Amino acid sequence: MDANGRPYAHQYPNGSQITAYPQNIAGWPQQPGEQYVGPMVVIPQYAPTPDSYMMAQYQQQAAAYQPPMQHMSPQVSQHIPQQRSVHPPQQRHRVQFQDDLPAKQVYSPAQHQLYKQVQHYQQPDQQYYRQPPQPYIPQYDGPSMQPPTRPQQRTAPSSRPSSSHSRPPPSQTQPEVERQSPAQPRIPQTSVPPKPIVTPDLPVDYRLLLLHLSEQYVTEARSLSASIALHQHDRDQERYYELMAMGMRCLEAVLKHKSWSVAMPPRQNAMLQLRYATLLFEEIENGQELGELLSKGVTFCDRNRLIDLKYSMQHLCTRFLFKTNTKAAITYLDSALKDATAYQHVAWVFAFRFLRVSLRTQLSTQHDLQAALSDLKVLADLSRQRQEKALAVLTAILTAMIHLRTRDPEAVTSAQTALATARAQQLDNDVNKVPQLQTLILLIDLACSLSPYNPGISKEKMTTMQAYLDATAPMSNWSRDGCLSVPILHPGSESIVMESGGIFTRDETGEYLQFTWLAKADVYSVGYLLSALQFMPKAHERDSKAEQFLEGALAITGDGYEMSGTCSTDSLSQAFSRVRHCKLLRCHVLFQLVLAKCARFDWHAAVEVLEKVMATLETPGLAPPDDLLRFAVYLKGAIYQSLGQFPTALVCYQHKLLTLVPTNTSPTKFYTSPAHEFLAVLSALNTALIISRPSHPNHNDFPILLERLERQLPAQSESSNTTLSAIHPSLAAALGLLQALRASPFSLSSNSSTQSPAPNPSHTDKGILPTKHHLQRSIHLAATGHNNHLLSVLMTLISAFFFRGQIGDQALNSANGARTMAKNAGMRVWQAIAGEMLATRFEGEQRWEEAERTWKEVASLGMRMPEGLWQ
Repeated sequence: MDANGRPYAHQYPNGSQITAYPQNIAGWPQQPGEQYVGPMVVIPQYAPTPDSYMMAQYQQQAAAYQPPMQHMSPQVSQHIPQQRSVHPPQQRHRVQFQDDLPAKQVYSPAQHQLYKQVQHYQQPDQQYYRQPPQPYIPQYDGPSMQPPTRPQQRTAPSSRPSSSHSRPPPSQTQPEVERQSPAQPRIPQTSVPPKPIVTPDLPVDYRLLLLHLSEQYVTEARSLSASIALHQHDRDQERYYELMAMGMRCLEAVLKHKSWSVAMPPRQNAMLQLRYATLLFEEIENGQELGELLSKGVTFCDRNRLIDLKYSMQHLCTRFLFKTNTKAAITYLDSALKDATAYQHVAWVFAFRFLRVSLRTQLSTQHDLQAALSDLKVLADLSRQRQEKALAVLTAILTAMIHLRTRDPEAVTSAQTALATARAQQLDNDVNKVPQLQTLILLIDLACSLSPYNPGISKEKMTTMQAYLDATAPMSNWSRDGCLSVPILHPGSESIVMESGGIFTRDETGEYLQFTWLAKADVYSVGYLLSALQFMPKAHERDSKAEQFLEGALAITGDGYEMSGTCSTDSLSQAFSRVRHCKLLRCHVLFQLVLAKCARFDWHAAVEVLEKVMATLETPGLAPPDDLLRFAVYLKGAIYQSLGQFPTALVCYQHKLLTLVPTNTSPTKFYTSPAHEFLAVLSALNTALIISRPSHPNHNDFPILLERLERQLPAQSESSNTTLSAIHPSLAAALGLLQALRASPFSLSSNSSTQSPAPNPSHTDKGILPTKHHLQRSIHLAATGHNNHLLSVLMTLISAFFFRGQIGDQALNSANGARTMAKNAGMRVWQAIAGEMLATRFEGEQRWEEAERTWKEVASLGMRMPEGLWQ
């Protein structure tokens, strides 16, 4: 219609003319400004005005018109035409030509949008209102060509938009008269409350809503994980499980909805499956559901050629299988690695190889460690071929770490060779982007210098390590949560690392392979610990730096969250794992502090620290490794032995955790770790030393126990390079000391352990040569291992055995040298024993003043020793 409200007429070139009329003649505006009700129809004609017959016909059609409803049943929806002519806003009042009758109805854009909403949200189980809502009637404000806009919300008559042509609002005393809608078809009644209406201005996508709710529930639950892991409050834990269950149910509902899963793009569907599988892996111990989900997910990704998501699910499936069946996990990983190698997906070849190395090292057997070294060799060759220098450095570092865990006597040399390979690439720009790599090199290099101990070299390496840690403290590219991101320059294709479930990350500089490592605070704690070990041989000094470094390590070792500064975004299992790691690291530091207290003969402080260690190891849910428990039991026995409580010490040394390998059993099959074997042998050596005195009730077991130790620690000429005696020469030196006690023709007097030995009538003079041989061999091995404590004991026994009852400068020099060595090593017991021998020999030469002064020193040492030890 034109600006005057008349029908709009259009003349075509052939002479025909059409006129546009409103369909609902009864709703034609009777007054200026009244709004038009019905839709526009197109009337084909050949005259300037319609005749009365055509007007009557279209009046019947207008009376039969029903506006579309927001909620309608399938019976009502079948009366609505399937196709409607929709015009853009700028063509709303334009007419169209139609040659045949009847004319097709043309709806306004607002009505058509409402009809689309009804068709989109209508479901088979849709509930309906008993009375449909009144259709919205747009306000007509004049001859504008733009369609009227609908207000977002109409809550009160006063909130309606006002205009110069609209009706005045009703008064407050007069009720508002609602416009009567045309007759509506009868709608089936139901007792179920209706669902909310979805308006065009505020559409609701329930799929996106559920996904958003799932992320919110998971995020809120994981904000409680740190508090639960630290304090273990039952209320917080129940809240965590409730929120996590809600989040997983929302995600599960999206995945299991048939229409949503079918309409969803394959990549988005696979990403949701991977997300749901990751939550199951981290939060729930339901292996059957997770296994089925990953199996279907891998098949789905393979069918839709989603390579990155397929490999991500295989990576997750391998970690899941490793919890229950290690062999099945390795086999499944080999299959995935074979496919990645065949298709030359280099990035995933690196990821699967490093995962294989990680799984092998967790098993900790010698066979698995050798297999891990083989995988690292393949990784080194691949890194060299692909010019991946950062990955090559990481491969060399891991090789050095695994070499130190093997029983090879050349392990330290092999580790240093691997570190030299890593240092050759440390000036590369990609390597400098990762400061953790250089830190690892310095820490492992310092550990290599501590075994065997070399004071000069280890001190220099310690200074270099401390300087680098201080320099990298303010660096921002060092992640505080312990994540190690190694750049990979040539992944093979960008599409294969697009979505990897956190295995790869991408930024503007490139792709990175993610590793889980120590947090920054934990790295500093390890640095303090290694620095303390460097000063441990001088721990008996008053101002020992060993205890200072250990106290610094304890101060910086936190709970995994407060000291590291990381936010609580981990799952509950990850939070427990992080807190457990920090507690175990703290136990290692406390163990060294116990040894430092014992070196200063501060037995009460050593017992207090050991009680703290035992309380930490007994924390519910901690599940400490057996090696830590063995070390705690051994330290307890060593303290009781130092206090002279030998029966209690024997009970600790003969604990089931410290049992020596049976006679007819292979040590490699009996011992679970190198630390297990080392502590078991060390406990047996101390037991043999206690029962070696003829007056001991269990002295008859001394020869039997010594034979078992000789099979465990064969001589260097009779053993291979992988035996414990070749790796730890101090153990072989201690065994030689016991062998010298057995072969010696002398025995210590039963009156006092500090008196000169008396001849043993059961031996002849032929026992002197074997005794001398064993002592010489032990001195050589102790010097090789830089064991000053054992050297002072051996020198005291040599002076007691071979200079008994003699006078002269040689005998005096022997006793004086043994006393000086024991004093430098901080061995008060053996210093007192050597001092007593020296005083006796001074008396033999009638040097009474020197003898008296020496006896006073011995008495002073005896007053500072435990009562049970100095009898």
